Amino acid sequence: MNTITSILTVFKRWKNLIKQIEALENQILSPSKYIFCVNNKEEWAKYKDKITLPKERYLVVEFSENVGVWARFFLAFNAETDLIYICDDDVIAGKKRLENGVKALQGKEMIVWSWGSIFNNLENRRDRKIISESNNRPTEITYCNMSGQSWLFRKSTLPKMFSFLPSKLNDYVVCGEELLISWSASLYWLGTYILPMTEDKETRGNTKPTLWHDQNAWFNKYGNTLYQDFFKYCVDMGYNPIEDYKKYNKLKND
Repeated sequence: MNTITSILTVFKRWKNLIKQIEALENQILSPSKYIFCVNNKEEWAKYKDKITLPKERYLVVEFSENVGVWARFFLAFNAETDLIYICDDDVIAGKKRLENGVKALQGKEMIVWSWGSIFNNLENRRDRKIISESNNRPTEITYCNMSGQSWLFRKSTLPKMFSFLPSKLNDYVVCGEELLISWSASLYWLGTYILPMTEDKETRGNTKPTLWHDQNAWFNKYGNTLYQDFFKYCVDMGYNPIEDYKKYNKLKND
């Protein structure tokens, strides 16, 4: 079955949440269930009445404190569907994103994303090639060794996405999920891929991410050095995205 649960975050950009739901409901293949991960109960209280979905189609999970980027993935274990779609709260899915993602998953275990990086240097995460709607837009499904913004995967894949949790995880509640998931997946030789991005935007999102200029974005509060610190910590613990990329390319060509 190709039923999908979409997990969306409620924090400080509720208007994006409404747009996200509308975009997902307009998909050719739309979610059958939603889980709302509430990291800001005050915001949810203000705007929960704007959710027009039937009550039986969504579950609301409120956290007593803001646990950052990680909770939405752990909530995925509550999904009752075969497939799970999680996205950042600034990602508006194009009309065919889920349909094309599901096609890519047929007969192959992988994680499908909407943004990715290919690293060139273990010392500096910025020394990389970015694959996205705006940079090096792929015309075919493309393997990356770190990916993020949105994730489509089979529920059976979920344990492999969190097979490794660094002891310092609590120090990084606002960043690092893309890197950690990609790393855990690589331990199982599990590919992380970016879908082709077409000019008609049917796979692409129909808005640009707002993070770079949003005052609520974590790196506008904490500084981009926090992510660099997390990257260094993971490398020190054994993550080698450059070797992973070589390994997967060799596997693909053999």
